[in-house]
Amino acid sequence: MSRENKFQAIILKKQDYSETDQIVTLFSLQKGKLRALVKAGKLQTSKLQTGTQPGFEINTTLTNSPSLPKLIQTEVISAPAHLYESMELQKIWFSSAELVFRAAPDEQPSEEIYYSLQGLLNFLESYSVNKFEQAEVLYLGLIKFQLLVMNNIGLGLQTLSEDIVADQLLFSAEKGGLLPPSAASSTAKLVPASFNKQLRWLQQVSFGQILQISSDKKLQVTGLQDIVNEFINYQLEREIKSHRFLRSGL
Repeated sequence: MSRENKFQAIILKKQDYSETDQIVTLFSLQKGKLRALVKAGKLQTSKLQTGTQPGFEINTTLTNSPSLPKLIQTEVISAPAHLYESMELQKIWFSSAELVFRAAPDEQPSEEIYYSLQGLLNFLESYSVNKFEQAEVLYLGLIKFQLLVMNNIGLGLQTLSEDIVADQLLFSAEKGGLLPPSAASSTAKLVPASFNKQLRWLQQVSFGQILQISSDKKLQVTGLQDIVNEFINYQLEREIKSHRFLRSGL
């Protein structure tokens, strides 16, 4: 058995482990979510500092260990040039990374989640480079990503047929999403019927198509983001803590 394993991965999270060491959580193309020890990663002299920043896509080498493998080498594939220049971009990224961190099972590969992370990072970079003025576009990208991840782990949010005629629908996290207005549910609440159209659209389009929304179009995403976050927290049976910081940007 090889003493080392090589992965293509995106860094989700980095946290302190000791005075000098750190632990990184990464999502790899080959093996899904992994954790690894970065020895002396906190030291300014460490050659691993650059390649272990959240949001970076890297080629990396990990030792083959039955407990916590050591990250011993990195090569940066892609570094987000503008992610750390904007608090709004960071909110979207860290909320997305936390969702993968809490929802994805350990060591279970998913090409869809990996390429969705890639797509989201490219989306955030394009938003910054093109200097969009509608912050709501960012949150549509986040919702798009949330829907992709939840669907991938078998907990997709239920939408209704486009043919349904109603001014309002029902939403219940317990029942799996949107319900027709005639549904009987003690846990459901009324939501605008436009939410169904928006969610169905986000399920079908690419991140690039979201960026093509006209700047003249008025976007209202606060209520939509609220029900998606409520759905995620209920289905995962745990709170995505970064959700509480998102509303300040809407």
